[in-house]
Amino acid sequence: MSLVAMDPQPLATGLLHLPNELLLEIFEDLSDDTLYQLAVICRRLHFLALPLVFKHHELNPTSGRCALYREEMRALPALRMSLSVTSLISIRCCFNAPTLINESYELYRLISRLTSIKDVKLHLPVLDIRTNGIEIDLRIWSQIFLWLLDAVIQKSCSKLTVTGETGGNHEFPAVIPRSAGANPRLYQVLEGKRESFKLYNNSQMLNRPYLNRSLICTYTQSIFASERPGSSSVPSINKMSKVVDGKLLQSSSVSNVEDSECTNAIDSPVHSLTSFNVYSAMLLDYPFTDWTINILNTAPITSLSLEEVDIPTETWAYILPLLILPALSELTIRSSTMVFVDLCHFFARHPSITTLELKGCTMPFQRSPVSQDILPKLTALAASSQYLTCLLEDKDNFPNLVSITIASHLYRLQSFDYHLTERALTSIAQRIQETAVTLKLTSQPEVEQWLVETVRGGPGANVLRSLHCVTKLRISTVLSFTFSKSAVALFPRWLALFPALKQVAFVNFCIELEHDATITFVRAISDACPRLKIVRIGYEDYATTA
Repeated sequence: MSLVAMDPQPLATGLLHLPNELLLEIFEDLSDDTLYQLAVICRRLHFLALPLVFKHHELNPTSGRCALYREEMRALPALRMSLSVTSLISIRCCFNAPTLINESYELYRLISRLTSIKDVKLHLPVLDIRTNGIEIDLRIWSQIFLWLLDAVIQKSCSKLTVTGETGGNHEFPAVIPRSAGANPRLYQVLEGKRESFKLYNNSQMLNRPYLNRSLICTYTQSIFASERPGSSSVPSINKMSKVVDGKLLQSSSVSNVEDSECTNAIDSPVHSLTSFNVYSAMLLDYPFTDWTINILNTAPITSLSLEEVDIPTETWAYILPLLILPALSELTIRSSTMVFVDLCHFFARHPSITTLELKGCTMPFQRSPVSQDILPKLTALAASSQYLTCLLEDKDNFPNLVSITIASHLYRLQSFDYHLTERALTSIAQRIQETAVTLKLTSQPEVEQWLVETVRGGPGANVLRSLHCVTKLRISTVLSFTFSKSAVALFPRWLALFPALKQVAFVNFCIELEHDATITFVRAISDACPRLKIVRIGYEDYATTA
């Protein structure tokens, strides 16, 4: 028997022949860009490389919740590429101004491939034509952001929040910057549109001293439609365009679409969005105005919040009559430019509102009484003293109202006028229903002076004695405001002025006491207020009776 020499098998030396444990050790210190390149080679490397990106940025997409702040936004491509991320419960994104276009586009691509997402919060930077020396094409960004908003709505999102963008110049530039590879005809049309905006801004045709950007949206459609005689179509950037380094490349073109697509109106009903929080004036500004109005009017919105939206008063007067939200239940508004009379007309069309919070709106110089049949289902109302005095002037208004919050200021950083608060409390005293009252206080010196004068028998004492309907009292202050020890000592005598009080709560750390001092404080309240049953300080409840 002869032995035949066998050639030795070659050793496996390729990357894919290494065990996963060794590959993870190698990949651990690689940059995100390198890991992205590895992730597209094969499924095995995909599921090894992308989790390392998530680990670097402390993300856990398997939980269904992702919070991407400025640094974590670098992980957006990983989320978009990941085969394991097919749907999300919530995502929070805080955009970086220099890379705003790229990040918006990556997020649009991510949202577009998900099967569903329930809660989306987008925080925008201050928008300007130039940021840190980098030129931002706001025309391109606004189009991409509209794609993103549409994608969010189409993925069964039930809660959308847009915040930020509180300053800067976010107007379209006078001369549209030309992006590499973009169709020159598009810029010719856009530059012509800008000239038409200038003419419109002069307000010659309507003789108005303000720029109503919602009307501009309609006016510019006619400008686009006139580009080709006999055509009702308008140009837009194709959604299949590719964005690289903030530029539209390759298939970017002017495609003819219907007018409704230019304004991003949604023709079919939207069935999922129930909560819409607008904390940015941009969404009520060109070119987003029509999109926002269409979403509000087509989605079954039950909760709407409009805060930090200081657009021109005349623009509010134009927008509010266009809004019809038959399912609206909760409404929060903070705007220093909205007129109270316009709000009342809005209320009259939305009798379904049950919870209302008003902040910083402009009061009329000559106001008329509020109609008795306005907001018949309202159960909770939060507003400044001025608003409450106006709304509660007639004791028969709001028959179902059981919770009232009084803010001691109309605008931010306004000093506390306790005479206005006493007027609001007087209006509450007319009511018959048992009512829970919350006092939101600012400006510590004035508040504590009010406590002193009331306890000494000032006019405020008689007001408190008349509050037979108030059975629950909640005292809240801004986080920087803690009552002094002398003010805390006055509270038992001050609370004793309420004739029907059963529960009192001190929240937001407005009172800070050691444990023994807290027990002594609760006993003093119990002795002064025999009807009182529960005292809450912070998160702790203390029973005052056996």
